[in-house]
Amino acid sequence: MTIENYSTDYERTEILDKYCREENKSDAFKAGALDGIDGTLRRRKNTPASDFQAEIVGSKIRISGRKTYDYKDRLKTFEGRWNRQERCWELPEDKMQAIKSDEILGPALSGGYSKEYSKWISDYNDGKEWFHQHGSDILKSSPRR
Repeated sequence: MTIENYSTDYERTEILDKYCREENKSDAFKAGALDGIDGTLRRRKNTPASDFQAEIVGSKIRISGRKTYDYKDRLKTFEGRWNRQERCWELPEDKMQAIKSDEILGPALSGGYSKEYSKWISDYNDGKEWFHQHGSDILKSSPRR
């Protein structure tokens, strides 16, 4: 099994491979199934980026996501500065209420997850559930930790 940006210690994934081919399951499903051992494994394919999201870190608001470029001029009006290292916009924390009330940025931030992100999460969780029901053969082939 090959999933882009994903590695696994599991050797016997034929059952999963066959099931995914027959049922046309996504890479997110496969990653969820392989991460299903205990929920702590993190070798899965990266989740798709959210379109536009905000979080408070220290005294800054960090805004990230695929659509930040579309809003860059608007973010600058709220003293936003691009943080190249963190790949996000940073704004003073005291601007949060104004940003939420803004006619352009407010709706973008309340939009939630993109359809792609929501689908990825759903498929991933379905894969974990599948693993709990059918993953014993995969577990038997896993190296001891």
